[in-house]
Amino acid sequence: MPEVVVHTKCTLTELEIQFQETTTIAADGRYVVRIPLRGELDDLGDSHNHGVKRLLALERKLVRNQPTYNAYRAFMREYLEMGHMTPVTKDEWHQVRYVIPHSCVIKPESTTTKLRVVFDASAKTSSGISLNDIQAIGPVIQPDLLRIWLDFRTHTVVATADIAKMYRQVWVSDEDSWMQCILWREHPQEPIQMYRLRTVTYGEAASSYLACRALHEVGEEINSTEPEIASAIQHCFYVDNLALGAATPERLRALCDGVERSLLRRGMPLRKWASNNSEVIRDVPYEHRDVPVDIGDRQAIRMLGLAWSPSDDSFHMAISEELHQPVAALTKRALISRISKLYDPVGILQPIIITAKMMMQDLWREDLAWDDEVPTRVVEEWNEFTSQLPLLRRLTIPRMATPSETSTLTIHGFCDASIKAYGCVIYVTFNDEEGNKDTRLLCSKSRVAPLKTLTLPRLELQAALLLTELYVRIRDVFGSRVTRTCWWSDSQVALTWIRSDNTRWDIFVKNRVSKIQADTNRENWHYVPTKLNPSDIVSRGIPARRLIREEITTFWLNGPAFINDDTLTIFTPKPGSIPGACEVVEPQPQVLIATVGPACDDMISRYKHHCSFSQTRRHFAWIGRAMNNFKIGCKKLRADNPYLTRRSGPLEAEELAYGARLLLRVMQTTVHPNEVREMLDTGLITARNRLQHLNPTCNDGLICVRGRLLNAELPTESRLPILIPKSHPFSRVILLDIHEKKSTQEPIS
Repeated sequence: MPEVVVHTKCTLTELEIQFQETTTIAADGRYVVRIPLRGELDDLGDSHNHGVKRLLALERKLVRNQPTYNAYRAFMREYLEMGHMTPVTKDEWHQVRYVIPHSCVIKPESTTTKLRVVFDASAKTSSGISLNDIQAIGPVIQPDLLRIWLDFRTHTVVATADIAKMYRQVWVSDEDSWMQCILWREHPQEPIQMYRLRTVTYGEAASSYLACRALHEVGEEINSTEPEIASAIQHCFYVDNLALGAATPERLRALCDGVERSLLRRGMPLRKWASNNSEVIRDVPYEHRDVPVDIGDRQAIRMLGLAWSPSDDSFHMAISEELHQPVAALTKRALISRISKLYDPVGILQPIIITAKMMMQDLWREDLAWDDEVPTRVVEEWNEFTSQLPLLRRLTIPRMATPSETSTLTIHGFCDASIKAYGCVIYVTFNDEEGNKDTRLLCSKSRVAPLKTLTLPRLELQAALLLTELYVRIRDVFGSRVTRTCWWSDSQVALTWIRSDNTRWDIFVKNRVSKIQADTNRENWHYVPTKLNPSDIVSRGIPARRLIREEITTFWLNGPAFINDDTLTIFTPKPGSIPGACEVVEPQPQVLIATVGPACDDMISRYKHHCSFSQTRRHFAWIGRAMNNFKIGCKKLRADNPYLTRRSGPLEAEELAYGARLLLRVMQTTVHPNEVREMLDTGLITARNRLQHLNPTCNDGLICVRGRLLNAELPTESRLPILIPKSHPFSRVILLDIHEKKSTQEPIS
């Protein structure tokens, strides 16, 4: 069997070195790559038996749908005819390292490949290890999708295309192809045949990296001679989709020709061409042009999740037919799957999608398994939500966000939060061809509020941080053309935090303010009334029927009118109008001293008549949280304990554990005050002490007993049991609690 190189640990540098050292050029000009591994190939067990079971199950499914079965056969026949898979003879079976099960996905909306066979390289072998478990995933090679989208919106003339069968245009080395074998036969009556896949295969962990890295290599080869074309290849592709633009049709046509020529040299033909200018694609054969599909009352081509109409150069919403069909019942799995189909790469539909996100978060609060049906009210809410989605097809968004590559721009960002969600939106303003100010929505983003409750000012700060992070993702798209940036929030509390020295605040606020101030100028943050804040509808969500109203559509897509003013509009908030404004007051030093005495003991004594141990533990956990938060308010104590963080929301497990220790510490101090003091001061107890025979020690401020288990490989609480004072009245409550828990346990049969 040919030797296969395996990397047990693959760093990004090693992946790059391996690609450069092992990639070769085949006789047809295509790249031949090695599959990067991070585990041992010998860890793979038997996969043949599982592959046979999966094939038989697939055949039983396909025979019930002959059109799909015929399309499946045609796909596999094409695979074989193109040499992308070859038969494995019986003499070669001993070289097979892994058998990949396969199935199909159907995309009715596709204009080229409506059925695609996909391969499950995550299927476990008899050893419990799959091929994907030992493959290195590799780094992201191509730019962020949002950046590609925004760059596509900055050019006057644009064109789109994609690479035909991109993954399958890259060969896999002969020795590595034994890792990707499949079982197949055209008819159930025929014997099962083993095949070897010879190209990069969808469904494998390393495939995306290998295909995109091969595409990137095409640009590297011509970078010194044709840098502009190389840059287009390396920065204008998202996987196999090309989105290219230029200032003039002539310039774009030359760029498209150069990209197509360079890719074809490495066996990567471009197809599905489209442009907003017919001159750009006048020489492209009709069969290589993209075919528009019906989107509502108009025709458009599907492009990276949106529908683009080249004729009027505008975007439209492509809503799946499946989404707005009413359903009688839904499982949790099915509902979340449907919500995930609301694809919005730019953020145009964030006011709608945040509603679905809130619905999904509510599901997590329900004690439901994945395949349990959701409550009827949720199904009704979902049906009402989806019934309005077809209305979104009425929205028309201009593709071009800026009128020319030379105009100067101003960026305006808005952020807002509600108790359920927070979000942000970014606009760009410019002078149009007639010299008038105009505005376009660039992008937006939303998130649901965390399950752990935060105050509204802190959620507003989270929204400001989200806006900052979104700006960082897009700021390089426009470069030096941006002459001014303005950031707007309707939270006076959050604005005070952002404009102030971040050392004044607690860790939560300090960390977020530091990030915001690092990427934005604090002087550019301004107050805006809520009614003029477009991100307000992102944080609260609105139904589709409201978003399509003309006044709301204009407000959302073009922003508030004041951002078009030549001079910066400054709004003055009403004094005291924002709840929680007291949070911005700088904390004053306070020293709090907690003492344990008879009064505290009396409090514990009262618990024994009314509370269980678990209830009392919770009470002391709340006391512990209060002590922790008080320490944060004192600069001196905060300096001595830099890792303190303010806590809020439901009690956490570590706080409950601390509450139990605090309760036991009070009990020990009440019954054995001298011993506790002596143990804390010296770590020892005098020989005459009544506890000396227990061989006591101090652990975390508590007296513990050292016994025969001291050196056992057990948790600390088992090796050093805590001393519970026999004479304390609450000790009986603890023992009864333990007794009840033990007595309710089922006997072991």
